[in-house]
Amino acid sequence: MKIILDKGSKYVIRFDQGEEVIETIKKICFEKNMEAGFFFGLGAARELVLSHYDIDRKQYNDTPINEDLEIAGIFGNVTRKDGEVYIHAHGSFSDKNFKTYAGHVKKVIVSGTCEIVLEMLHEPILREHDSKSGLNLLK
Repeated sequence: MKIILDKGSKYVIRFDQGEEVIETIKKICFEKNMEAGFFFGLGAARELVLSHYDIDRKQYNDTPINEDLEIAGIFGNVTRKDGEVYIHAHGSFSDKNFKTYAGHVKKVIVSGTCEIVLEMLHEPILREHDSKSGLNLLK
């Protein structure tokens, strides 16, 4: 991972082969003491975990995908929950036949590269668990 541009609250980040995107964004946010922000990007992945939330069961159902994919778009926000950095990301991915996969993104391993723009907001945004939905909602 290389931070290509650092403007103090705006970052352009290049991820290289084999690097994991979501946990690395989380680590950068922790190191920069970011309490709120958002990110978007594109690139290529060789492995990912997408999830779909089952509102009736109040649980995420994970689907691992292990093949070369284009990252058509990944976007998310950065907040804090119980003092910890919390990443909420969604994305769209396509295979060599242009079949599309989309959903809540838990993990992305880069195949070629991934380019992310990360921007810090200047006020904290917090999350708290909502027992009715089972989700961690903005507070």
